[in-house]
Amino acid sequence: MKHDDRCSILLIDSNLVYRKSLTFIFQSEFNFQVVERDNFFDLQNMPQEKKDQFTLIVFEVEQSISETQKVNSLLRENFLNANIIGISNDLIESDITDDVYKRSEYLKEAQEFVKEFYEIDQTVEPKEFTEIKFDTLSIFESISFDMFIQLKSLRYIKLYKSGDKITNDDVKKYQKKGVVCLYIKKPTYLWILKVINEHSEEISQGNAIDANYELQEEIEQESASIEEVENEGLTPNIEEGPFKMEKTIVQKVHAKMDKTLKHMKKNRDIAKLLKKMNVSRDEDRYYQNRIKLCLNISSSLAKVLGWDSDASLEKLIYVIYLHDICLMKRTDLAKIFYKVELEVLDLDLAEKELVLNHASIAANLAKNDHHAPPEADIIIAQHHELPDGNGFPDGINGTRVKPYAAILCITIHFAQYILDNPNWDLKNYVAANKNKFRGGTFTKVFNALTKLQLK
Repeated sequence: MKHDDRCSILLIDSNLVYRKSLTFIFQSEFNFQVVERDNFFDLQNMPQEKKDQFTLIVFEVEQSISETQKVNSLLRENFLNANIIGISNDLIESDITDDVYKRSEYLKEAQEFVKEFYEIDQTVEPKEFTEIKFDTLSIFESISFDMFIQLKSLRYIKLYKSGDKITNDDVKKYQKKGVVCLYIKKPTYLWILKVINEHSEEISQGNAIDANYELQEEIEQESASIEEVENEGLTPNIEEGPFKMEKTIVQKVHAKMDKTLKHMKKNRDIAKLLKKMNVSRDEDRYYQNRIKLCLNISSSLAKVLGWDSDASLEKLIYVIYLHDICLMKRTDLAKIFYKVELEVLDLDLAEKELVLNHASIAANLAKNDHHAPPEADIIIAQHHELPDGNGFPDGINGTRVKPYAAILCITIHFAQYILDNPNWDLKNYVAANKNKFRGGTFTKVFNALTKLQLK
């Protein structure tokens, strides 16, 4: 069966926490319509047309075999199009239903079951946000991730921030206002699915879980297994850059660097790359020096533009460290900014492909890092896109480039100019490049360069 909005799942279980956890899995991963009931008998008056829409029923197997047989018979008589799955506290063998699973095991197997019995439409693009029913999230003791609502304009605005608790009163209040669904970022729901799997025994017993990014023991254990990457050498003194910076912003950026690197090191792949960066034997430490310049330039631009909130600075720091990380051993390739340069430089096919694909490679690292700031993957993917559409990898128009991608792009370009020209001059740089960065947000960011105070 093709997965579409008509696919509906019926969950019948008296264990509220378990029921909500299953709902989370089915909604977040597959966007199924899920109907929950704590017993079967509430459904007997449901119109048959509605019953025929259900394609899967998961129900609680009673300790009494006779009672379970009765419920199963009624389900088969009333829901003709549905697969029927039983959930039991103890794994039992029975011919009363298609399959019987132990509660804790089914939490782990539910995703694979769906993939086996439903043909997932691969032509549907993955969405940045995942829709979750409001009351489903009320099972968590606390959260440390942001949640959004969608406006009629299709824009998303934050309704709950990290640390908030969703209560049943909240659910009722927003239901009256017509809000029944929230939206969370894809990395967030992937992480919660992992937590649900690893706490399946507790959930099966009806215990709520703590969906907290920072305090989960399993994450701390995972990060502890990675060889510690020292920050020395990774956190340069940004005051050594070209622009004067207020002490408060310097302190703020340095604090955010430590925090951002701590989060980045929790991702095993990124941690390995950061370690390689830190032990680089480059005589001129090109990559580290460019990071230092980029941090100074981007933070100064953000201050002038009014984009210097904590979240904004963390985002800029993250993308500066990661955007060219797969080129750190090839400083000659890292210096390439324009696609046209590939036509005149003596590079083989593999080197050209590495330059053209490095932004996408780094973007995928960010996309798979659940600690990454929002849109970090998009910003990194766009850091070689240009206002005239002649950038790469996608050659998109400048109006489609994210504002922070424009900052990163101009920052990298100016930093490379400084490294290439020991006697650099800001006025000369602006005069030579102002037409190259005209259009969309690029114009605003480039004009902000002229407002910065040189040392």
